[in-house]
Amino acid sequence: MYLLDTALFNQVEQRVSKNDLEKAEEVTAEIVNRLLGLKSILNVETAGIMPFYPERL
Repeated sequence: MYLLDTALFNQVEQRVSKNDLEKAEEVTAEIVNRLLGLKSILNVETAGIMPFYPERL
């Protein structure tokens, strides 16, 4: 929770080191990259229930 408070409210918490913030940025960047990768898969004209093919990921 301290990391979230630091990021959202710019509250400096001694328990959150610069290394923690850098690691959080790396994780965030990885999440963004994965979501961008899914964007092209999920951006289809078909609507409704579709089968899931994990081997296409």
